[in-house]
Amino acid sequence: MRLKKAQYGFTLMEILIALAVLAILMSALLVTSGNSVRNATYLKQQTLAQWVAENIATEYRREKTFPRIGSKQNGEIEMAGTTWRWRVEVKKFAIPGLPVAIPNIRQLEILVVHDEGDFDYPLAVLTATVNNI
Repeated sequence: MRLKKAQYGFTLMEILIALAVLAILMSALLVTSGNSVRNATYLKQQTLAQWVAENIATEYRREKTFPRIGSKQNGEIEMAGTTWRWRVEVKKFAIPGLPVAIPNIRQLEILVVHDEGDFDYPLAVLTATVNNI
């Protein structure tokens, strides 16, 4: 009686299952890397928009004129090869718990959007103060 030789290697079914598992893992990696690229782009835009808002606040602080409560101003600025639109609304400055607003300080609400963006969904919102002291 002769014994069968031991067979080495994988069956066709084992190879197909391994390829299926590999394909699922590769597609998950592609989705994850795509999301990472989108998130990085969005965070870059948010950072640039925040810098634009801080620059606008600095310009208001440098001006010699004191902004009027209720005044609004819009504008555009170029930064990092992109056009950004901004909107500033001047409000009275009040500290919670105090019965009156502080007359020498104004609160600025600065919204910044990408060139095609909507101010209902700004990339950056900055609340800053200016004074005439």
